[in-house]
Amino acid sequence: MVLHLIGGTMTLLLGPTQFWPFVRNRYLAFHRLAGKVYMFGVWPIGIGGPVGAGERVRALPHFPFLLGVFAVLSTWFA
Repeated sequence: MVLHLIGGTMTLLLGPTQFWPFVRNRYLAFHRLAGKVYMFGVWPIGIGGPVGAGERVRALPHFPFLLGVFAVLSTWFA
């Protein structure tokens, strides 16, 4: 759960900065570093979310796993 919270905090704080043209165009070094930290933050979300959900999700048991896989893959492809 702690991994999921740390990764989620990193991605929530850094995600919007990737889409601001002012930051992206003027501070390219920060944009690239923030993107790498963002990608590093998605891994704990993809791993910690499904593991943390465990038995609590009975209706759709594969749903947390799929969300984790899709989060990691969509970030990787982006």
